[in-house]
Amino acid sequence: MEERYIAFDVETPNSANDRMSAIGITVIENGVIVDDFYSLVNPEARFDYFNIQLTGITPEMAAEAPAFPQLWAEIEPLMSSGVLVAHSAPFDMGVLAKCLNAYGITEEEAATFTGNPIDHLEPIAQARIPLLHVCGAADTDVPVAENTAILAERYRALGGSIALIIKEGCAHHPHSLEDPKPIVDFILKHTGQAGTDLSAQP
Repeated sequence: MEERYIAFDVETPNSANDRMSAIGITVIENGVIVDDFYSLVNPEARFDYFNIQLTGITPEMAAEAPAFPQLWAEIEPLMSSGVLVAHSAPFDMGVLAKCLNAYGITEEEAATFTGNPIDHLEPIAQARIPLLHVCGAADTDVPVAENTAILAERYRALGGSIALIIKEGCAHHPHSLEDPKPIVDFILKHTGQAGTDLSAQP
């Protein structure tokens, strides 16, 4: 069976996270990259200093770029042609949903969109792929209750295994842990290498 994944990543101009300043898309079929796309986006909104420093995208750079409605007309067929995946899927999907809503896509239309990764958990669960989710308890961009908790409930209902690391008092950033040992231990456990002494590796 052909597998087609649409990996995408967005950048935002400010803390509202309801506009894009850039989007990158990579299409993967059966493990092979077959297409890619990148564009700056004119967010038609303010730029925060923090976001400029984080993304390197300035208002001047985005000023001549297409606004989201024009860009969406071009990329929608691509975005709807496979299973959407992302490094931080709840955040990226959230920005996409807010952009669609801001430019007139109704909640009913958004609700029928089936490209969200959370709608495609069954084959992952059937393949017995364990998941690990690291998230901040104080994350207001991607709230745990509205994202990770729902993902975990659905995945477990499908028979999947998912472990959660909830960082108390932590917001959306940083994504990492001060001590990565729990993540390393998870990977070693589920690849049959539990007990491996990594300090002895070259």
